[in-house]
Amino acid sequence: MAIMVGHGSIAGGLSPFGTMEIIAERNLRTMGLASHTAYTFGTNFAVNVGVAAIGYVLCRGWRCVLPLPLGERAGVRGGDVPLELNREHGRETLGRPLTPDPSPQGGEGRALCWRHAVTLAAIAILFAGVIGADVHLGLGAIAAAVVLVAVRAADEREALQQTPWGVVLMVAGMSTLVSIAERTGGLKLFSQWLASTASADTANGMIAFVTGVISIFSSTSGVVLPTFLPMVPELASGIPGTDPLSLAMSVNIGSNLVDVSPVSTIGALCLAALPSAAGRERLFRQMLLWGGSMSVVAAVVCQSML
Repeated sequence: MAIMVGHGSIAGGLSPFGTMEIIAERNLRTMGLASHTAYTFGTNFAVNVGVAAIGYVLCRGWRCVLPLPLGERAGVRGGDVPLELNREHGRETLGRPLTPDPSPQGGEGRALCWRHAVTLAAIAILFAGVIGADVHLGLGAIAAAVVLVAVRAADEREALQQTPWGVVLMVAGMSTLVSIAERTGGLKLFSQWLASTASADTANGMIAFVTGVISIFSSTSGVVLPTFLPMVPELASGIPGTDPLSLAMSVNIGSNLVDVSPVSTIGALCLAALPSAAGRERLFRQMLLWGGSMSVVAAVVCQSML
């Protein structure tokens, strides 16, 4: 599920209306490579759809769906839930209807209630403020959370207990570390080393791999794209025979494809969404392995296709 959600999000990340595409297009325009929005989006979309399909097969994703004839033979009727899906909760529910758990806020269950309406309104106001009035996203979100707590739309103690602080601190710490490396000139030295070691036959794969490895531990839109895309003209001039557009696309694909990593933003959100911390450590290892392998996949794809 994390692979499908992650790569589904990444596939649309370079949409003409997305933040990352705006960043990528702005940098491409400064290089004289404007009007490649459709190519950027289409290439990234196709690569992520292909990777998601491979992940679905490798992880045997069809096990999550129980066909009706098989379900009937197993004694599972409409509204029932398979036994294996509930073993982790310590109870067996095969043959019994799956009913929603009581709501901790008063038993409303899954029906839309005033708390949901207030929360949706707060999110809408936050979006409007950020887009129309340049409200700071972080401070605005904190203000919205304070309002929700004040009107008793949420239990702040329970919310703080369920917040995955380890994941939050991990992502913030890695982003800070990469930002320090950028401001002290470490990434520029790295790009110079890349230009001195790569050739026209290996440049696309190497820059995709490098940006992928860095993006595993940092934000793609906040760190990798703003840092490496402006370096493309320098790399192209330092490596004769390379195409600046291909190098830029390698940066885009390499940095985006690994974002399923649990120490990157999308992967961390998938990890934080687990309702229980019991399986979080196992999923962390699996997603880190998958995200790390995507840097190699991105290198192979960019070197062979771009």
